[in-house]
Amino acid sequence: MVEGWPRASCVLILTLAFGSSAGCREATRGMARRSAGDTVIVEDARPRVSDTVAPVEMARYGRVEGPVDAFLDNVLAFAVDGTGAVFVNDRTGGIRRFTPEGAFDGYVARSGEGPGEVKYAAGMDASGKGIVAVSDAGNRRITVLRSDSLAWEARMPEGIPVYGQGAIALLRDGTVWIGYNPPYPKTGGIGHPRAVFLHVSDSGTFVDTLSTPANAAAGCPTLSDLQNRAGFWEDRREPFVPKVEWALGPDGTFVVGCTATYGFTVYRRDAKPMRVERAWRPIEVSREERAFRARFPVPKAGATLPSYARIVVPGDGRIWVWPRQSDVKDAIAPEVAERFGVDHTWAIPWQGVFDVFGNDGEWLAVVRLPERARYSGYPTQPPVVVRGDTLWAVERDSLDVETIVRYMVPGLPAGR
Repeated sequence: MVEGWPRASCVLILTLAFGSSAGCREATRGMARRSAGDTVIVEDARPRVSDTVAPVEMARYGRVEGPVDAFLDNVLAFAVDGTGAVFVNDRTGGIRRFTPEGAFDGYVARSGEGPGEVKYAAGMDASGKGIVAVSDAGNRRITVLRSDSLAWEARMPEGIPVYGQGAIALLRDGTVWIGYNPPYPKTGGIGHPRAVFLHVSDSGTFVDTLSTPANAAAGCPTLSDLQNRAGFWEDRREPFVPKVEWALGPDGTFVVGCTATYGFTVYRRDAKPMRVERAWRPIEVSREERAFRARFPVPKAGATLPSYARIVVPGDGRIWVWPRQSDVKDAIAPEVAERFGVDHTWAIPWQGVFDVFGNDGEWLAVVRLPERARYSGYPTQPPVVVRGDTLWAVERDSLDVETIVRYMVPGLPAGR
């Protein structure tokens, strides 16, 4: 019996979509929960909420009309603090703040190389009231801003910067963790366990390390074919083969999974590791796409796609997972088409859904992003930010004008 769960008869589950198992499990509504050593394993076949959840727009950040500083041009990174204020780095440079209601509220950092200035934000995180941590790949430094002023700066660690979600994490306890890609070895790859986050102090020293477990790559041995790519999601451009994926939440929750199957392990302080698995049917890659990739100097693809592309940990106990979507044909520029003799390429789609899991591993719901929201989980693209039942994402209209939109996600269960 797992502590905190209702008593029930121990049954043999033979009908779950992910296969039969001869273990004794406690099951509710297609969910099975058991223990294996020091790990709790949760398997689920369907979400508790049967209908796909549609977010509802609440506010917009960035305007076509009004002051030029309110206009967004190609969002690179953004973050949301504890009050709902939004901080944005786009192609125009610097970091701007918008009020929770969507009004432009000034700059917290200007574009440049001087103290407190930001050149290119590979990733951002925010907490409290106006505390912003920036992974500034342009200046190769970590910048922490507080109340419109510079709190402290530090040099980035050696290696290629991490981009997008996972580039930097600002925890609720005030600690800053920088995503870490170690320098590439001259021979061989980087195995597991391996450091993925470094705790950097306000004096600029690295005082702690967060590493993947030794078995992280079990069943997920594929490394990138591209030169100088060690096979990890953050620093690669090859999202077509299974690789190890991880995420760190503001409460310190650490999640690691291999995308060869639909599963991940949740590590929380003072709790047993929890392995979460979901019924899943692999998406096949068409012969046409594989033949296309075999002809040109682009990332190759296997017969099927990875199970998911990104894990998001909001810090409220729930886990959001972005399943991998089928690739789509994408038209290319005429000059490129003429050079290579093709009129399209294959691209990762910008639309899709999140699977949301509860703090006990239950598959709670499927949340579909609105049609104009742009998210792919790809490391160099803008993130989504989740806070409880609220979600922020970048939208792009028919004229390619971008805004950040805040949505409410109605009817999302809190989990047990």
